[in-house]
Amino acid sequence: MNRRGLLIGLIVALVLAALVGWWLYTFERVPQEINLPMRGEASYNPLFALKKTLQAQHTNVTTHAGLNIAAMHLQPGDALVINADIRTLSAEQVDDVWDWVVDGGHLLFALPPASEGRVGELLESLDLKVKKHSSCLSLREISTNTDVPDKKIESKTNANDDEKFDTDFGYGSDSKIGKEKFCSSFRFQVDAKHVSEFSWLWGSEKNGYVFGRHTRGKGDWLVAASLDFLTNRRLNESDNATLAWQVLAPALGTGTGKVHLVYAADVPPWYVLMVVQGWPILLPLLLALLAWLWARSQRFGPLLLPVTANRRALLEHVQAAGDFAISRGRGPALYEAARRAFLERLRRRDPALAALRGEVMQQALAAQYGFSAEDLQQALNPVDLNRPVQFFTAIKTLMSLRAKL
Repeated sequence: MNRRGLLIGLIVALVLAALVGWWLYTFERVPQEINLPMRGEASYNPLFALKKTLQAQHTNVTTHAGLNIAAMHLQPGDALVINADIRTLSAEQVDDVWDWVVDGGHLLFALPPASEGRVGELLESLDLKVKKHSSCLSLREISTNTDVPDKKIESKTNANDDEKFDTDFGYGSDSKIGKEKFCSSFRFQVDAKHVSEFSWLWGSEKNGYVFGRHTRGKGDWLVAASLDFLTNRRLNESDNATLAWQVLAPALGTGTGKVHLVYAADVPPWYVLMVVQGWPILLPLLLALLAWLWARSQRFGPLLLPVTANRRALLEHVQAAGDFAISRGRGPALYEAARRAFLERLRRRDPALAALRGEVMQQALAAQYGFSAEDLQQALNPVDLNRPVQFFTAIKTLMSLRAKL
């Protein structure tokens, strides 16, 4: 290897070394959290994260895809969280739930996601009405080491801004304003004569209430505008976790009871899951199907001329031979052959007529077979047979005469 090659190799090595050094010097490993799709029970149970959180607090928790009072074996001191449409509860189920609450149960449920039509047996038994009112209210993040007081706290609204919310939970001096907000689309309304019966109300009489806790017998029940802050995605937020603890803490009591989480198993149909989850496979299959249909479909016109089948083209050969003879001036010879064939048949069929000559034969043929004198004159005494029109007329007349003999 000469010096020039060594120099080029050395320059390339230096450039590569510089690039590697620059990469190693500027590269920085940064951790990144990626939210993966939920799997297993978390994919269909929106309260799975709450279940695991309570289990970490050594709380006995069970989840149910629907409300079945007989199968749950509810006991006094247990807590029942219904994160489903309460309008699906029947009158018998509502009566069983209230009997359990009177014996010492703790019930938590959310408003139905609609303000029109029937509100359901549960809300009708409580004489609560649903009102559509979309708003986002600031949460007060409270330290989790504080007990929930047993008194009613009613909110106060700003007259100039109905969306702003100012209230004091009364949990002590360690309370602070959280960054998150509690948003809801519906609220519940309570008759003014029943407001004093609630141990806690959060909201206003004008716009409706967001939370409300009420004692009943030895137990109590809590109604919330929404329980979305208890779901898997939302529970991870700090303010929602604090609010969830403050809402659930009174229902947990001493921690000896059992917590029953009821969720709506709204599993999409199989064809929806197939499209949403299986599109990486369905899309290539669809493209392959379209390509196959395009390949097998009928096109507009053939790509190649159709193959001519083997056949005996006698007429084409006769036509070609006649054209060749006419082009070479052989018209009179062809005419003589046709005239000779006509006269021979005429002698066999009508010897008396064949014995005539000239105009006498022409007149006799015209009278007997109905041809004009001009056509017979051209057929028996043709002129200029090298012209295609004259030749065709003469041959045609001879063939017609021969056919009538």
